[in-house]
Amino acid sequence: LSHADLARSLDYDFHGCSAADRETMCAWIALEGVEAHAADLTVTVGGQHALLSAIGALTRPGEAVFAEALTYPGMKLAAAAIDRRVESLPIDAEGLIPEALEKALAARPGAVIYGMTTHHNPTTATMPVARRETIAAILRRHDGWFVEDGIYSFLAEPTPPPLWRFAPERVVYVTSLSKSLAPGFRTGFAVSPPEITARVAAAARAAATMPPAALARAAADLIGSGA
Repeated sequence: LSHADLARSLDYDFHGCSAADRETMCAWIALEGVEAHAADLTVTVGGQHALLSAIGALTRPGEAVFAEALTYPGMKLAAAAIDRRVESLPIDAEGLIPEALEKALAARPGAVIYGMTTHHNPTTATMPVARRETIAAILRRHDGWFVEDGIYSFLAEPTPPPLWRFAPERVVYVTSLSKSLAPGFRTGFAVSPPEITARVAAAARAAATMPPAALARAAADLIGSGA
């Protein structure tokens, strides 16, 4: 960082970095199959913060979030921290079972689901494309929301299209640099539909005010340079 960049990075910046840096970060997220716009990107203090912000934006205290029967433990911590209950949905070797999701959303239209569709933690399952298409249709049919955690998608060769691709208006895609680059950068991302981006950003600010701009700037420099 130059002295001028460092000075700017030590001031308040609720975005965490410039619009140009967010465009660079969008190019990185595009490698996971998500074609985001900088205006719809919330930069966070890592993936856990992105997850908490997405759930906080889409639910109210006391409400439930659905998750796979085996799920990322940090998701339960995030939900508990903001007084959200976690209700489990059955899975098989290909991930979330569509019929179970259909039944849950039919009983509770507009509910929120959290899940990993690629290299699921802890099962390592990767959901087939056909099932992603089916789940996207179910989300649309019942106005459901899906918080898709793409943290391990970079491990897939080739990387399958995210669920986001099939229902971008019903999916908040969260990821970070922790697994693909380095956890110490504490730089994560939430890509949301335009109509809820302000809510996601507000939830992020409530939890951490802003991401560390110096780290976000350094991450953008590494991405932009190809390093």
